[in-house]
Amino acid sequence: MTEDNDSSTMNILDIDDDMYVKPRTRHGFQHSDTGQHSRDERDLLQTSNNNLTKERDQLQTSYNNLTKERDQLQTSYNNLIKERDQHQREIEKLKIKGNVALNGVATQSSLYNNRDASDAIDGKRNTHYGSCTHTQKDRNPWWRVDLLNVYRITDVTLTNRGDCCPERLDGAEIRIGNSSENNGINNPRCAVISHIPAGETHTFQCNEMEGRYVVVVIPGRSEWLTLCELEVHGTPAGRSCPEGWKTSGSSCYYTTTVIKTWEESRKDCNERGAHLVIINSREEQTFINGLYGPGNETWIGLTNVDTEGTWKWVDGTPLTTAYWKTGKPSSSLGADQDCVAFFHHSSDPGEWNDEECHKSNNWICEIF
Repeated sequence: MTEDNDSSTMNILDIDDDMYVKPRTRHGFQHSDTGQHSRDERDLLQTSNNNLTKERDQLQTSYNNLTKERDQLQTSYNNLIKERDQHQREIEKLKIKGNVALNGVATQSSLYNNRDASDAIDGKRNTHYGSCTHTQKDRNPWWRVDLLNVYRITDVTLTNRGDCCPERLDGAEIRIGNSSENNGINNPRCAVISHIPAGETHTFQCNEMEGRYVVVVIPGRSEWLTLCELEVHGTPAGRSCPEGWKTSGSSCYYTTTVIKTWEESRKDCNERGAHLVIINSREEQTFINGLYGPGNETWIGLTNVDTEGTWKWVDGTPLTTAYWKTGKPSSSLGADQDCVAFFHHSSDPGEWNDEECHKSNNWICEIF
């Protein structure tokens, strides 16, 4: 009995076939796998934590990099804005420097209070009266700049007076071409000025119209014409003549197959943005002679219709070198022979003949 009691209180050893002894308690086997499971969970949690920490650090690094890139992009953007503004200022300076009107010669229909036509091409956009041109209150007042060369004109920029009367420019026209006849107002039109507010500067696109003269005219009414600054931007024109025209030197020439009076011929040339031919040299005289066969007569732009015996070209310049036929001109003998025709020869350089202006002939237009 004593042995049985002692054995009941002692640990019981369970011996398997391999003589392995597994400890037991009164309540059964010890569950050692529970601790292992806890350790495994702990390790998994630690690994997850490490991974999350690593991902967090990677995300933080990515965020920092993105923030840095954003700041770099913002800096680049700011620099580009500064460069753009600087380039724009440089372009404006270049446009002013590239203003081909600065080297031109300006005239206008009349002069008011010594406000000369040249005030509009002095390179200053001052809008006070003292810096602007001013005509009398003329009928169809005009202002013109001779660029002295032919340009392909991209745009014309006008600055209106700021201290008074901006509406005076309303309805004015900008005309561009190679004819100075009728003060150049018959040249093709670039734009109509609807309104430029007081003191403002507006630019009008002319799409590379070609011309030597830029004219501002207020048609159809009596008005004072005031311009504070006129700028012309363009490039020198290579001699590219319209289709159907002939080229010689810096000029283009148009020949006709129909006949008209001298005045009708002159009008036709004006409508083409040209004028009746003006002959300035023996080389040009020889070229003109070859445009028609011998025996033909063609109108040229020479007349003394204003003052008998005073021959002038249609652009107002006086005759300096002449190629008259023998005994010509003869209008001083009493006949009304105030217009000049070119008499074409088989040999150079041809001759001129004064004739009655109502006679019908072929004619020659010129753009120079």
